[in-house]
Amino acid sequence: MGVDWDDEALAVSSDSTLVAKYRRLQSWYREVQLGVRQAGIGANDKHIGSMLPTEVVEAHPSLNFFNLNAYAHAETRIEEVRGEKGTLPEDRLRRNLLSSTPLCFNVFGAIGQHPAFLVMVQSLFDPDATEIVEVVCEWAPQPPADYLDDRSAFDALVVYLTGDGRRRFVGIETKYTELFSPTVYDSQRYRDVTANCGWFTQDCVAELSASSTNQLWQVHPGGS
Repeated sequence: MGVDWDDEALAVSSDSTLVAKYRRLQSWYREVQLGVRQAGIGANDKHIGSMLPTEVVEAHPSLNFFNLNAYAHAETRIEEVRGEKGTLPEDRLRRNLLSSTPLCFNVFGAIGQHPAFLVMVQSLFDPDATEIVEVVCEWAPQPPADYLDDRSAFDALVVYLTGDGRRRFVGIETKYTELFSPTVYDSQRYRDVTANCGWFTQDCVAELSASSTNQLWQVHPGGS
């Protein structure tokens, strides 16, 4: 489809002003930075500026990744999550320039093992961190039946050690333009784990289960 990256034909009419802005930015990135002139097919068999064409990705499978570390981590996790019977939308990961799924891999897969990443963890999360043990994207505790057994996962898991040898972790949910899921996830198992983990007061469940915070609540018990 021979149209420029900012052609209205590549836009999505239902986008909010914010999403439209970032979709246009990613369309520019596709054409100008990646050198991919033709937009890929998205929903409703329509060319969308923020999508990479399937045939281009098949020829250059690392195209949607910031560096080879991010790409290698994605390839590894695709196979591992499949073996765990988890959920990792492969087409979105490989072709969608606007999704938070490749964003997560392009941040944590790309820099997770860089020495400066420890400094970032110390600055943002825990000044007692002394060593990064592992950084894993799309992580859920195994076996699922011993936890929530609902296919929920952290977008990224950062495991680290403190100076006294304690092992700690940070569970991360990534967003780019997406909102939190409006779906309300609730079960007695969620409520029991929340009540027993010691992280929340007893009167928090009603607030946590509200639609504005429910997606974050869903992933928190899974890491407890």
